[in-house]
Amino acid sequence: TDQYPAPPEDNAVSAQINEKDQTDKTISVFFSGGKGQKMVKDSWIIIRRSDGKTERVSLTPKVQSEVVLQGTEGEDLVRVYAEYFDGNIYQIAEKSVRMRQRL
Repeated sequence: TDQYPAPPEDNAVSAQINEKDQTDKTISVFFSGGKGQKMVKDSWIIIRRSDGKTERVSLTPKVQSEVVLQGTEGEDLVRVYAEYFDGNIYQIAEKSVRMRQRL
């Protein structure tokens, strides 16, 4: 797996990874934008599911654009990346998402 740095502070963008939906196991991801918004050429999500399967999903780099991922019963790792027009690729979010423990 490629490791990418966080974007430079003065041109940063971010994404929000929500908690897993308890009924259908979906995970919502939003592009949040930021100071570097106009410099982003492309954005995508990579989800590594608990069964080891990895999927790349495109995320439109516009504020509030949303993608709903299908998660699993287990722990899924979600990472969001952005490619800037200058060719640099940054990791803009990461979250390990699991089902809430039932009491």
